[in-house]
Amino acid sequence: MQQPEEFDIIQHFEDRTEAELACGLLVSAGLDAKLEEHEMLHGFSDSLPIGGAVGLMVPPAQVEDARALLASARASGGTVAADILPENS
Repeated sequence: MQQPEEFDIIQHFEDRTEAELACGLLVSAGLDAKLEEHEMLHGFSDSLPIGGAVGLMVPPAQVEDARALLASARASGGTVAADILPENS
C-alpha cells in the first residue's frame, strides 16, 4: 500500500480566491501545490471554509522554491505567473 505524499503548509490565506491564485501560480511554475481541505459551510456560501484561513501546501522538497516564487510575486505587485517564472521554465 502506497503512503500518501506529505505536504507542508507554507502560507495561510483569509481569502479563498487569493489562495487559489497563489496555488495556481505555483502549479504553473511546475510545483505540486494544493490547498488544504476544509469542510465547507453550506447555505449562505459554498466557498467559505470553516475556521477561516485556507492553507497553501507543497511537498517538503519544494518549500523553498514555493516561498521564493510567492515572494517574487509580492515584490512585483502580484503580476501574472509568466512574469515571475524562472527563465529556464
